[in-house]
Amino acid sequence: MIAEKLSELFKKNIRLWTEDGKLKFKASAGVLTGEDKEFLKANKEEIINYLLNDEIKIEIDKEHQYEPFGMTEIQQAYVLGRNPAFEYGGTACHIYMELEYDSLDTDKVQSVWNKLIKRHNMLHAVMSVDGYQQILHDVPEFNVEVVECDSNNEAEKRAAIKSELDHKIYDTSKFPLFSVVVSKGTTKDIMHFSIEFVTADWSSIWTVLSEFESLYFNPEKELPQLELTFRDYLIAEKKLRQGSKYYRDKEYWLDRIDNLPSAPELPVLSVKDNNEVRFERSQFSISKEKWDKFCAIAKKLGVTPASSVMTAYGMAIARWSRNKSFCLNLSILNRLELHPEVSSIIGDFTASSLLEVEHKKDSCFRDIVVQTNQRLFDDLDHRLFTGVNVLREIQQRKGTSLMPYVFTGAIGLISPEKSRLKGKMNNNGISQTPQVFMDCQAMDTAEGLNINIDYRAGIFPENVVNDICGVMQSLLEKLSEDESFWIKAPFRIDLPEWQKEVRKKVNDTHREQRKYLLHEKVIEQLEKNPEAFAVADSETRWTCAELYSAVKNTVAELKKKGVGKGDFVAVAIPKSRWQIVACLAILASGGAYVPLDVNSAEKRSETVLEKISAKCVLEVSNKKFSVPEKYQVVEIDTIEDGDCGSLVNNPANNELTDTAYIIFTSGSTGEPKGVTMSHGAAVNTIEAINRMFDINSDDRVFNLSQLNFDLSVYDIFGVIGEGGGIVIPDHSQYKNPAHWIEMMDRYKVTVWNSVPALMQLLLIYHSYNKEREINPLKVVMLSGDWIAPEQPDKLKELFPGVRVISLGGATEGGIWSIYHECNSEYDSKPEWKSIPYGKPLPNQTFKILDSFLQDCPVWVQGELFITGESLATSYFGEDELTRNSFFGIDGTMAYRTGDTGCYHPDGEIEFLGRTDNQVKIRGHRIELGEIEAVIRKQFDIENVSCIVYESNQEKKLVAVIAEDIEIDEKILESRLEKWLPAYMIPSAVVKTDIIPLTTNGKVDRKKLDEIVDNSMKNNKVKTAEDEQMNETEKAVHDVMTEVLGVEIGLDENFYEAGANSLILARVAGKLNQAVEKSIPFDTYLVKILNMPTVRAVAKIIDEARAKTETISVTETAETGLTWNRNNSNELCVVFMANLRTDIIEKLKNADNKNYLFVPEKMNVSEVSDEIIKAKPEVLTILASDYELADSLRTASVVMEQGVMPEKVNILESDTENEVSIDVVYMGDLKFGITTSDTDSEEDIKSILEEYCMGDIEVADCRTDEQIWDFIG
Repeated sequence: MIAEKLSELFKKNIRLWTEDGKLKFKASAGVLTGEDKEFLKANKEEIINYLLNDEIKIEIDKEHQYEPFGMTEIQQAYVLGRNPAFEYGGTACHIYMELEYDSLDTDKVQSVWNKLIKRHNMLHAVMSVDGYQQILHDVPEFNVEVVECDSNNEAEKRAAIKSELDHKIYDTSKFPLFSVVVSKGTTKDIMHFSIEFVTADWSSIWTVLSEFESLYFNPEKELPQLELTFRDYLIAEKKLRQGSKYYRDKEYWLDRIDNLPSAPELPVLSVKDNNEVRFERSQFSISKEKWDKFCAIAKKLGVTPASSVMTAYGMAIARWSRNKSFCLNLSILNRLELHPEVSSIIGDFTASSLLEVEHKKDSCFRDIVVQTNQRLFDDLDHRLFTGVNVLREIQQRKGTSLMPYVFTGAIGLISPEKSRLKGKMNNNGISQTPQVFMDCQAMDTAEGLNINIDYRAGIFPENVVNDICGVMQSLLEKLSEDESFWIKAPFRIDLPEWQKEVRKKVNDTHREQRKYLLHEKVIEQLEKNPEAFAVADSETRWTCAELYSAVKNTVAELKKKGVGKGDFVAVAIPKSRWQIVACLAILASGGAYVPLDVNSAEKRSETVLEKISAKCVLEVSNKKFSVPEKYQVVEIDTIEDGDCGSLVNNPANNELTDTAYIIFTSGSTGEPKGVTMSHGAAVNTIEAINRMFDINSDDRVFNLSQLNFDLSVYDIFGVIGEGGGIVIPDHSQYKNPAHWIEMMDRYKVTVWNSVPALMQLLLIYHSYNKEREINPLKVVMLSGDWIAPEQPDKLKELFPGVRVISLGGATEGGIWSIYHECNSEYDSKPEWKSIPYGKPLPNQTFKILDSFLQDCPVWVQGELFITGESLATSYFGEDELTRNSFFGIDGTMAYRTGDTGCYHPDGEIEFLGRTDNQVKIRGHRIELGEIEAVIRKQFDIENVSCIVYESNQEKKLVAVIAEDIEIDEKILESRLEKWLPAYMIPSAVVKTDIIPLTTNGKVDRKKLDEIVDNSMKNNKVKTAEDEQMNETEKAVHDVMTEVLGVEIGLDENFYEAGANSLILARVAGKLNQAVEKSIPFDTYLVKILNMPTVRAVAKIIDEARAKTETISVTETAETGLTWNRNNSNELCVVFMANLRTDIIEKLKNADNKNYLFVPEKMNVSEVSDEIIKAKPEVLTILASDYELADSLRTASVVMEQGVMPEKVNILESDTENEVSIDVVYMGDLKFGITTSDTDSEEDIKSILEEYCMGDIEVADCRTDEQIWDFIG
């Protein structure tokens, strides 16, 4: 009576259990009736006893055996999971195997299989998607297909059978859910067997195969009749889930879920294709002799062989996993001993359970087994709440429930009789399971231990599973041979041998290189080749003698200030030749230079000066830096001649280990940290680059990088030291590609060295100015940030023959430590998500280590460590920080970069990001902790966290604040600008109630990203329709919105909306093409960079258009001549061929006189006619020496017609052209030198006197200012 009444209550979803000897129940409101309550009261003791005993008896129910009954949770998962709509679905839970026999009688085989179908009703069961299964009463005769093979087609036909059956997906609503094919061959017959696991589990399959052989080889044998059915068993087991033990088990798992680790983090590909899913197998066997030894040692040490094998699999997985604590998904062959025939019937008794596995750093293997074994026993004591139930709870709480790494253990579960099959199982077997990446199946037989690892193809990179399988085999064999290995601590697994060989070869980087002081070779070159080109900036160019003189003058002055060996001197000079003078002079004086960012926050620079106890600060007179009074200041451009003698032979007695420079980078404490670099360390990198890429005296490097960015170290010392030169763009035009190209062309730059973003800016500019030629580059070195995959190919198209080099490392590693020469054929392989990071430079090595500081296997993400001769000495004055970042590994000093990466099979390294809060934005290395510390201090708040928000592949800094304080972007900027450089000030502020934390108390960055993302989406600025925009503003708005990918307001700062210089370059190009063509690309770019709002840009366009109402720029259709008319009586005729683009564009927009622009190869008579028609009172002609002939002919023709040129101005160009003039010009001529030495003045005059009878004047035009004075 008690059991029947409790069954009624369970059906009403009323749950009963005991707790501390008391009866507890749970029911929805209104479900428990008064009668039910009376029953519970009256029978409380009996019910408690019943629940405590939980005795379940199976009832044999022949009458209803063909009625539908519910599937198990695992069966439902198998049936539903095959649906391609589910992630990693698209396959059945299925197994295929082949058994080889000397010969098979196919009629007999078919007869036996039909007997087995009648004996086991689950072999004629079907399943429905609504969760029910049913035994069919009558099924047709089962047909065993027979395939006859001969020696010519045997392999082909058997492969075809395998192809048809090894991944077969059956219609579960139709009989049969398995297939048997016999292929008869020349030397053996094979029985091909395919079956759905939803019908029979692993143990059931062995029962079927064992019974098949028993009946086949013993036809007279009668197997014992079976009374029990799978249906009977499931109905009884379901009652267990209605008792108190189920609720105890449920409570056990619900208490653990929040602390359960995730699945192993193995290297996986991003493919989630459910079409034509394939599984592959890696397998091995352990001989009976070794397996017996393994079992004996395990028992001696007090652990089970099954748990030991499972732990070995877990440890092999851990070797390839980033997380050393994780969950494996166990397939448990869960036959509860509820009836004597339970072990003989067929069905899917499988249950799943999540097993927590942890490889503790200092444990031995035995201790890990003991810990895992204890956890397993505890879990199995609570298995009524299954792994499927646990995964559903995880899905609800954490939003993800994928546990795709499975262990299926059948050790000790198959009797020796069943495992001794006469048919030999070959290696063609395979199994599949939906939502499973890897399934390790372990089974012992009379022959020893068999391990199959079946894995979903396309999930793992090449050879990962084979390597895991190989490592597991080696581990089990070693454990079977050496008892001491079980107790050796700490337990470690070696890399596969092939990986160790590749790693050794890649890091064999020793090279004999010259060793010298950082400035030593430069000084030698300056003294040795006084007339050679050394340096040029936008103001002038210097020979080696001129640079050397300035350096010696500065050294003499520094000596007066007391600068000597070991002193630190700050350099606060904008980009110019004076930076080179300063660095060389400081080093030649025996000191070390410390760059200050001239655009940086004032307080930050004061912190740097204070930290280094600066001996003095070097400046230039026209760009003074705010320096506290206590520091000596030297204006090096105003120093009078000083005599310090030769600087060759190291008069300051420096050593290679002495500090050469300190570069301060962002620090997590709120203050910048100084990287101290020795002479020898920096020179090791410079020598490697120069030798590898053939840098010589013909080369000139373009110095784009700021002095406080370590790329500048190579620019300053690398090329000049080889006898080449350095070309420096104007500080104010740092991001103007038109200016870059002009400088590169003028000085024949061959070496480019910058962050990728600046090169991308050049490529974007060129895409809108394809007619503008650029001096061919020999080497392009890109580093400091992610390189767009298409960038190298674009560079090779623009500069045929150029070598494009990706460089990486850290400031602490001596400029660079790793390189990769870009090759589109290699780099475009599908395994590369980005341009490869590369291989170590000479005399440097890379290690990729896991959390135990052991080498990571190929494809596994780990932390990058740099060793070798280019390492920094320390963080200046930061002993603890130095100890945490620089320490010994295997007897070698290594620097912990905080970067992560992985090895590829050929030894190339792939960069994968950061381990900490350090980020890179536009090449700048930023510690988010420093920004957070400054915000906390300046606003006296605690709850702030900064993140990098990415939208449309662009990065912006965002401050998330959980405080009751009025703060926005403008307030933030005004308070931080003295303490942080502009690139470290967050461009957006997001207010929230609380900073989300993980369970271990750290900031939950994933949830923080979601908060920021929601805020950005929910707080969009007003659209163009919301705001009153005029036509021009609307046009600018539309272009900006299209390029940026987000709505932008009339006065919203482009940078704050996520733009950077690359985006603004695209905007400039589109504005030039689609809005107002009269404004050149580079003019747009410069204006936008400095006035980044829709309103400001629109105003520029409107002003340009207004100007055209009074300034008529027209093209003469008949001739192609272009006018810029300004209601003036003066006319300047401009021959455009080989004149700088920026000069032409500036004159087209000038309003001081009329301008007539003449294209190349224009007919002189047409130009002359146009001039005569204009009747100018004052006429000048401007041309490059390329157009000397046509300009002088034109001047002579108009002179004959009565129009007297006041002056013909000729600018020297980079293009040689043979001059052939059939007239002699009678007027005056002025020639501007842009590249030649001024000593050539007399030679130039003597050449020009052949063509000109008037006065000839030669002027120095090597700076922009001189050029414009020349043009007038």
